[in-house]
Amino acid sequence: MKSIQLITLLFILISTYSFGFENDPRAVCKQPGTNHLFVGGEFNTIMVVDETTGASVREIKTTFNVIDMRFSPSGKSLIVFGDGYIRYIDPMSGTEIKTIKATEVTFQENGPYILDVDWIFSGSIHVYSAEEGELVSTIQPDFKPLGAGFNADFSELIVLGREQEISNEKSLLVQKIAAQEGYNLYNKAYTSQQEDGKGSGFAVYGVPSFENKLNTFIPYATHSSFALSISGQGDHYTLGCWDMILKVDKTGKTTPVEVKDAEFAYAANALFGNQLLYIAGTNNGYIYNCMTGAVTLFDASISGEFTYTADFSTEGKKVYMLDKAYTISILNDKGALINRIKITRTSENGFGVYYTNGFAKKEARDKEAAIINGSLEKLGLPTIDLEQAIGDSNVLLGVFETMEEAERFQKEIDDNNLQYITNIAPYQP
Repeated sequence: MKSIQLITLLFILISTYSFGFENDPRAVCKQPGTNHLFVGGEFNTIMVVDETTGASVREIKTTFNVIDMRFSPSGKSLIVFGDGYIRYIDPMSGTEIKTIKATEVTFQENGPYILDVDWIFSGSIHVYSAEEGELVSTIQPDFKPLGAGFNADFSELIVLGREQEISNEKSLLVQKIAAQEGYNLYNKAYTSQQEDGKGSGFAVYGVPSFENKLNTFIPYATHSSFALSISGQGDHYTLGCWDMILKVDKTGKTTPVEVKDAEFAYAANALFGNQLLYIAGTNNGYIYNCMTGAVTLFDASISGEFTYTADFSTEGKKVYMLDKAYTISILNDKGALINRIKITRTSENGFGVYYTNGFAKKEARDKEAAIINGSLEKLGLPTIDLEQAIGDSNVLLGVFETMEEAERFQKEIDDNNLQYITNIAPYQP
């Protein structure tokens, strides 16, 4: 595993508001009734690949980057969120059927609704039908919303607010998390939140009436969590964030659940009728059973690999885990690896090799630059100056005509002990 300095890496996250590369894949979903997986991301293309081999079936060119995707309940339309719009697209031709202006969208697996959380302007939640994209209702909570989700049978809409000042934190908790000496930074963050006078609004609305059923606060602020999942099941609601689970009962009281084996989480999704919560940072992660509280660790990585998970999706009994290195790990509901496919990419502009310039010290950056430039010079390509891109998580090292050439260059600099991660993505001039 490559060495990553945690403090430096967190600095990059805070500075860029993005964990990874501008050409990252972001979303995966399965087309019903086929063996085709649709993969979208920050490269103005939706790739359609074979589930068994990863081979490219076709590509849908777009004028926008993809943040999330799912199919309509009938499978007729591919629903895509990106560039401030929800788009209904014909999955064969790529023709846009309908567009809806949106701020931040939540897709719940196979559900009848799509949620747009407008936390920037109106502070409202817009509920659309997933099949046709018709507006069903607009919810205006008493607080500024952060995200939203549904319970298992879509009879309740759950809304989580952004950080705000609150009182009576003690009365909102069933129990506190105890401080752990020498434990990770998340433990310290959450224990301090239990008595800092800040928290988040929390509300539940009945569906389809959308009348308010619960209006309270939780004594934690989850706005800084990259992996946030909001769901409901049985007699409680579940919030998945970083390495802690928050359980909120029907009276609005919160029980925090720590997962001590968890690492930094970048992707989270409640699957299989909201019963199993999948959370991962790299290709390692865990499954939290929202009904029993059991935790199952999983590892879909290969030796020496350090790449970040981008999305979870499911169909039937399979879970599709997309990572930043353009691979898809197919897991079952126990976390066992069924198959792992490498996406075969095509690109009319070639493939770029990108680098995370994360070292804080110049001497460390100089060592990295010497390794990179040595390989670039052998190929007759322009060298790079890492001093001109300090803290940049998306430094273009070179553009190669084929994927194979890009992979050979990447392997060579990795084998020469390059310390920070690299990524290959279709090059966009």
